[in-house]
Amino acid sequence: MLSSEQFEINRSNKLSQSASIEYGITEYLQIEFAGNRQPEIDENRIGGIEIEYEIEYELGLLYTLTKQKGFIPHFSFGASLVSEDDEYGYEVVLLASYELVEYHFLHLNFGFENINEEDVTFINAAYAYQVTDDFTLLFEFERHKEEVATENHYLVEYANQASIGFVSEIKENLEFGFAYHQYLSDDFFDSALRIKLSYEF
Repeated sequence: MLSSEQFEINRSNKLSQSASIEYGITEYLQIEFAGNRQPEIDENRIGGIEIEYEIEYELGLLYTLTKQKGFIPHFSFGASLVSEDDEYGYEVVLLASYELVEYHFLHLNFGFENINEEDVTFINAAYAYQVTDDFTLLFEFERHKEEVATENHYLVEYANQASIGFVSEIKENLEFGFAYHQYLSDDFFDSALRIKLSYEF
């Protein structure tokens, strides 16, 4: 348990709603639109409550560069336009997936995002174990570097994120996902439970 005062000051609670839709234009190219809205409830140093709403939209394309063959992973490249609290930017990401052995998968993502002179570079690694045809365990870790431009220099902060969860196909074309997520930076600690429903049509 973290008991440092700096973490106590920065604890927050969030209940977010998000939705996305993906459409396969061709076998190799797909388009996605996603939206996310979440109220953030912060407890400040004197015990008061502050509520802020964060709204984000994203429109992007994902293109498959190669499919797994021998030692060559499945590679994809994505590019998106992002709107976050009336600020605009872009994101580019390179994704790699590889089936290590039967039922065991490794996923690696490397990306860069820029919104209103704030740069974020991140690398993400995930391991998936397909227990049955309908149930998969997931373990994920991400580290990112955030740079914010000021008048004289860049402010730099590093942060780590980790999660553990599962995805289950509860009926044909309908999946349910659940995960426990933690976020830790130089002066902030947060955790969350995430629930996701996905329907393919």
